[in-house]
Amino acid sequence: MSLKKILAVAMCATVVSATGAMMASADEETINLMPANEEAVTANNVDVTYEGGKLVIKGSDVEGTVSWTPNASYDLVEKAFVYISLTTDKGFDGTMAVTADGTTRTPGMSADFGGSFGMTSGFGTELVPAGEYVGLALNTLGVFTWDGTIAKEAESVSGSIGKIELKVQPGATMTVSNLYAGPAGLDGSEIPNDPANPATTGNAGDATQAPGNDTTTTKKNNPSTGESTAMVASGIVLAVVSAGAVALTMKKKAQ
Repeated sequence: MSLKKILAVAMCATVVSATGAMMASADEETINLMPANEEAVTANNVDVTYEGGKLVIKGSDVEGTVSWTPNASYDLVEKAFVYISLTTDKGFDGTMAVTADGTTRTPGMSADFGGSFGMTSGFGTELVPAGEYVGLALNTLGVFTWDGTIAKEAESVSGSIGKIELKVQPGATMTVSNLYAGPAGLDGSEIPNDPANPATTGNAGDATQAPGNDTTTTKKNNPSTGESTAMVASGIVLAVVSAGAVALTMKKKAQ
């Protein structure tokens, strides 16, 4: 095979590979924050099971907690919200460790997100009341922008979600249907992908079905952005450079 043909094949294969990888990255819309299974959850004074793809927590005769650590890293500006759906027959609280550009804070469900749960007072001193909460959007980026730690106009922030803990009252039954990070404006009642797989991403527009559920949900497609296009273009340039390097190496060996 001639050097020209080798170069053409190498460039084509590398460009296709790089472009595919870049497109997959650009399409990632949500990050699942559910635990992988019962074994991934640390439970104190509660029973924890998965039923129909949902995390079911049943309290004992004393207050109990469950916790897990997704260790999910992503751009906190791109995915500024954590979406949660749960039902509980008694009051509860919880915390979530959020890191932005190296600074970690642990906002509370009542103290910092009480308004999202419909609370009008008692933030941090009272429990979130019993009820059904479907697709609530918790502004995790706001945990850092309210006091200027992160500028509101920031274009990108390296972020992550660490330990998540839920506190339930004695005898309570709580069912967590989904928990994931994503951009503003999503329908948080949808389950973006298999809740048994933590810290994984669902692709926009894919129809996904949670294990044990009878319905299939379809995620909304978001329009492509200039940033995504730039990422693909960058990948093509890198692919051409890489292919040229391969061809040059082959030429040297031939000499």
